[in-house]
Amino acid sequence: MNKKIIIGGIAVIVLLLGIICYFIFSSNKDVTITFNTQYEKSLANIEVKKGEKASLPTLTRDGYDFLGWYVNDQKIDDNYTFNESTTLVAKWKETSYTITFNTDDGTDIDSITFTCGSTFTAPSNPEKSGYTFMGWQYENGRPIENGDVLECMDINLTAIWEEQKTNPTPTPKPSPTPTPKIEKTYTLTYDTVGAGNVSSVKFTCGDKFVAPKGLTKEGYYLAYWVDENRKIVNHGSVLECRDIKVTANWIANGVVTPEPRVTPTPVLPTDAPIAYKPVLYLYPEKKTNITVTFDKPELLTTTYPKYINSWKVTAYPDGSLYDKNGKYYYGLYWEAISEFTPSFNEGFYVESKGAINFLEEKLTFVGLSDKERNEFIMYWLPILEKNEKNLVYFELTEERNIHSKLNITPQPDSLLRVFIHVKKVNEKTNIKEQKLTTFERNGFVAVEWGGSTY
Repeated sequence: MNKKIIIGGIAVIVLLLGIICYFIFSSNKDVTITFNTQYEKSLANIEVKKGEKASLPTLTRDGYDFLGWYVNDQKIDDNYTFNESTTLVAKWKETSYTITFNTDDGTDIDSITFTCGSTFTAPSNPEKSGYTFMGWQYENGRPIENGDVLECMDINLTAIWEEQKTNPTPTPKPSPTPTPKIEKTYTLTYDTVGAGNVSSVKFTCGDKFVAPKGLTKEGYYLAYWVDENRKIVNHGSVLECRDIKVTANWIANGVVTPEPRVTPTPVLPTDAPIAYKPVLYLYPEKKTNITVTFDKPELLTTTYPKYINSWKVTAYPDGSLYDKNGKYYYGLYWEAISEFTPSFNEGFYVESKGAINFLEEKLTFVGLSDKERNEFIMYWLPILEKNEKNLVYFELTEERNIHSKLNITPQPDSLLRVFIHVKKVNEKTNIKEQKLTTFERNGFVAVEWGGSTY
């Protein structure tokens, strides 16, 4: 009898120990958290102990506001306890932007809201005594028409007016029949840059520019027209008394068709390396008068526009720059003798076949925009491909400020300087990989890129 009791007691103890072990080990089991971002960006899975909490990432997406993470349509936060493997689903709301209309003392027009990807539909025309309404334009003077794709930002539009001319009826009086006056005519030619043919037109002195309507180009919208001197020709502006060719400037995904460039062939008095194609972009938060100077202007070899003691421009949030005469520039360009040569103890080994992927990856990581990155690659890709084998070193903002000081007034809130050093080599070379940092854009932003070859 006692033996049976002992055996039964042992069995109960073993069973209890098994239950305790099960709960101990099951409570320490890892569970997997999977993220469904609801767009092309993906996040790596994370694992936490069963019953623990997790720090959830915050997402950003152009044109959308992030509402948070959801489990079965229930929003959760960092206090949520994960007891099993779970898939978190991101929820989004399209960001709304506002178009405000400045009628310049005309009748009021209510503001309208829109979302990313929307096209412009003009409201009813305002009225102003003694003036004819001609259309709407951005703060920088660029006109906007129905069907234009709107940028994903709040927009202020200003009315374009033309004063109505009233001529008093003159008292008729006899006069001799005048000799017919033959006015000289000029030819206006259009280059649509791949958007179809527009017939040239004849005009006389005093005629105004009429922009062709209905031009479309897949993936682009028409920003403005420029003449042979890169001067913007606005709808309704008086044409110069000469034959004129105007060219359409298209914008794709916020990238302005780049200015034509010529590969530099500097002739130098020394063997010092040249800083090729440095270009400076300026993006203030509002229309701002900006002055740019160099600590060592004596090293400059080429500048555009011409640098005389300083550059003084009026800059707009979209990066448009205008000098005191109203001439447009998309950036400030120079070349100079470089006083810095890297040791190439660190950097990157790049072959021609991988040059495109390398530049796109690194320039995106450091923080260049689509426009800036495209401009950079268009200039430096042919050099990397021609060399076939290269060592590359990036001189970024902090180091660049030591070797080539640039003074910008008012001072930018965010400054990014990217200077690539390219050295041709004859064989594959092992090099310690350079650690790059990512640039964040806040407030008034200034961006510069350039480089040297060896």
